[in-house]
Amino acid sequence: MNKILNLDLDRNSAVPLYYQIYSTLKSAIEEGVYKPNERLLNETELMEKFGVSRATVRLALQKLEYEGLILRKQGKGTLVLPPKINVKITNLFSFSKELERLGYRPGTQLLKKDYIRIDQSIAKELQLTPKTKVLRLIRLRTADELPVGICTSYLNLPEFPEVQNQDYTQLSLYEIIEKKIGLKIIRAEERIVADIASRKEATLLGLKANSPVLRIYRTTYVQGNIPIETVYAVFNAKVYSFYTELFC
Repeated sequence: MNKILNLDLDRNSAVPLYYQIYSTLKSAIEEGVYKPNERLLNETELMEKFGVSRATVRLALQKLEYEGLILRKQGKGTLVLPPKINVKITNLFSFSKELERLGYRPGTQLLKKDYIRIDQSIAKELQLTPKTKVLRLIRLRTADELPVGICTSYLNLPEFPEVQNQDYTQLSLYEIIEKKIGLKIIRAEERIVADIASRKEATLLGLKANSPVLRIYRTTYVQGNIPIETVYAVFNAKVYSFYTELFC
């Protein structure tokens, strides 16, 4: 069934045809004609519907993809992305709680759980000696089943040995810290950096190589002002953003 509301292009307009197609598809997505995770028409179908060349269609799709409205995946076609996840950085929530608050269904896939001896940079964050053994968790984070981030957490095993006997596939890390271990989270320090995805990161997040990402470095402290976790995370910048409020 044809879901696009308006297929008519003004071929006498100064507005390029690709931009008219982009505007039509963008409106259809924003007005809910196409739902999140629904497949959009492919290049051939769009060429036929609009009566334009493949190059024109690709320009329109590239602009939609650049703005984070669609995701083109080989073998799966073009998928409509959920609205961008806008996280307020003045709030201290776990990833899962933040998504739930925004109306998404969070998910976690535990990719690796092991013990490593930390380097100087991680040791500094956790206030430990270099080469100390800590618990490392690598998790793929999803929103409505769409991969949005990869979190590599280093947990302060010497100070909190309870962290090693937990199920990290069900509850969020913050829930485990407060509800299972019984510690009160009091604050966190966070730094956000713009970057491009590595090949491995792009594969896990379903992105093209060198796609834009946000790298997040956060250290979380519990009662006594003791660091319990430092996490290095990478999020898809096309679907995940941060904002804050500034006052005079």
